[in-house]
Amino acid sequence: MELIVAPAVKAGDRVAIVAPASPVSAPLLEAGIAVLKSWGLVPVVHWQVWSQQGYLAGSDEERANALVEVFDDPGIAAVVCANGGYGCTRLLELLQPCRLGAHNLPRKRFFGFSDITALHSLMRVAVPGYVSFHAPMPAVSLFVEGTELSRESLRLALFAPTLQSACPPIKGRCLQMGRAKNTNGVVSGRLIGGNLTVYTSILGTQWQDDAERCILLLEDVNEAAYRLDRMCIHFESVSGNVGILHRLEALVLGDFGGALQTSHLKEAIPDVTYTREAVDKFWLEQKHMPPNLPATCTQEEMEKWFWLDQMRLPPDLPVLSGLPIGHIDDNRTVPMGAYVNVDMKTCTLSVASGVSQDTSQRSRL
Repeated sequence: MELIVAPAVKAGDRVAIVAPASPVSAPLLEAGIAVLKSWGLVPVVHWQVWSQQGYLAGSDEERANALVEVFDDPGIAAVVCANGGYGCTRLLELLQPCRLGAHNLPRKRFFGFSDITALHSLMRVAVPGYVSFHAPMPAVSLFVEGTELSRESLRLALFAPTLQSACPPIKGRCLQMGRAKNTNGVVSGRLIGGNLTVYTSILGTQWQDDAERCILLLEDVNEAAYRLDRMCIHFESVSGNVGILHRLEALVLGDFGGALQTSHLKEAIPDVTYTREAVDKFWLEQKHMPPNLPATCTQEEMEKWFWLDQMRLPPDLPVLSGLPIGHIDDNRTVPMGAYVNVDMKTCTLSVASGVSQDTSQRSRL
């Protein structure tokens, strides 16, 4: 499949900001706009951003129309989502290919994550090969207060002409080598997925992109382990005789916001009461985990127990975990729909060579 990578922006370009999900915090957006301006860009905030209808940033029609308008506007060079929250799945029926499709999507790079996962998938269904960016968003506290590396990852994805330069390799840890041992530790495929909760909601619908031989990215926040369990089990039950996890080239895991974290265990159980019984009670009552995890359970042990033992992932599936992607202050940008390599020996996720496209000289369509 030929990739469709929109042109990079340049200093002085107008970049649209929309809010397709939840209402926006004005102070946070103002701080994020200041960052975009410091890069030489001209942020254009669509009027819809300031709308509010309960827990949504305006009506479904307003939010859908805003997306179409900024993609249709020839004076806009890229489209950045202000924040996530909830609401994008409500727009899918309103954003048919005749509204967002081959006539306007390839003109502009699109950025966002979390609830925006639904739009990333929609765009790949509407225009196969279109590359969008799972990226930090300007009206989120983690953007302004996060790491410089996180902000720089968004800047690179906006300005860099090639996918390799737009999205440098990021490092995680090898949870399961799987069949990658037969290919010198490296597997390749198109990157799909995003937020686990949102991606689960579109599984089996016309908005789900094809997962065959792809690399599936998952991240989430504020979800208990049993909820993650339920969603992952759903992956297999909606996909017929051969579930989605059995059709992947690899599974790559970002951050899960504390659901599988072990760093707080010692804080919760003082040394004086740090007994086997106390630890078992903590895992069972506080985290809904089985009472047989090691008393000094490491992060890697926790992840291996949950993903490999509890979830019973296919033993030949390469699994890379701990990537700096998700609801964290060091959230990095990755290209959705692009061909990527997962190197289980170096524990890195990187854009595959030989399939990039230099778009710096392409005209605005």
